[in-house]
Amino acid sequence: EQSHISAVNALFNPRSFTQTVENVFHFSFLVKEGAASIHARGTDVAAKFDAEPGPVLCKANAPSPETGANKQNTQAVIRLNMRDWRDMVNAYKVEESHIPHRENGKVAGKKSKKKRKSADMS
Repeated sequence: EQSHISAVNALFNPRSFTQTVENVFHFSFLVKEGAASIHARGTDVAAKFDAEPGPVLCKANAPSPETGANKQNTQAVIRLNMRDWRDMVNAYKVEESHIPHRENGKVAGKKSKKKRKSADMS
């Protein structure tokens, strides 16, 4: 439980609704492949670990002998509009996403490598 992180703080980008949707979409593939899961952390467990209740991301465990490799992963379709996104960002006081903000397809704040000058420049 201590290794679980808040799904809202991890996936929600307070600067971009679009990037939040992309983050959730990409995370859904980890769930589909069985590499990760999302659970609800109740108030009793949250108090025990001095954490906030709500949705948490978890690394999936290897199949146990009881469940075997036949365990089915389940997914759900969620609806997220801009109002809900804004309300969640405010309710969870998300100031920065665990996934860096991207500008023009690149992580913001990171310097891009200089392009080499072509030897064939006229």
